[in-house]
Amino acid sequence: MRKLFSLVLIGIILIIAVISNPKQELHQDFLKKELKNYLEQEMKPDAEEENTLGNLVLGLGKLLGGAAIDLAVNETVSADNYLFFSLTKLRHDGKEDIIGIGLFGNVVLFRDVEEVIKEGWLEDYKKG
Repeated sequence: MRKLFSLVLIGIILIIAVISNPKQELHQDFLKKELKNYLEQEMKPDAEEENTLGNLVLGLGKLLGGAAIDLAVNETVSADNYLFFSLTKLRHDGKEDIIGIGLFGNVVLFRDVEEVIKEGWLEDYKKG
């Protein structure tokens, strides 16, 4: 009886994993959000630099940077579906790197977003 209960429980967990496995759009949206948050932190003005013109430039930078991130992520980030989980892949410098995993409706990155940007991913996208 205990063995049957364990098998049923494992079956239910696997069914939930299949149903909640994130699609490619969720992987892309998660990475976009993380990159935009990073961009926002990098562009945040110091306390003494806060003024109307500075805020205008900051807003324009976020808008343009956000649009560039959206385009770049849509073209370079994909997700491979393995039924129970999915892997986030980033095409960069002529190769594909696995940078995250999707499981139970969530996406988790293996690498920090700052690391991805510092490797020149966005610059490579702009060139190619």
